[in-house]
Amino acid sequence: MLVLESNSGFGLDGVGYRGLGNLRDVGLQPPVDWWKRREVWTWRRICSTYPFRRHAWLKVNERC
Repeated sequence: MLVLESNSGFGLDGVGYRGLGNLRDVGLQPPVDWWKRREVWTWRRICSTYPFRRHAWLKVNERC
């Protein structure tokens, strides 16, 4: 699972991917083989780090 977020604590200064960089630098598509990178968090790691997390659906219309 690729998590899109905005969090300055992880080196982002806008919307981006934790461990990969800002969306404006990475592009709309994540890099090839992004899931093999050590710096990218797994869903299991996210769940264990944030046991009281909340989920929400995001519906995107008219993507650029």
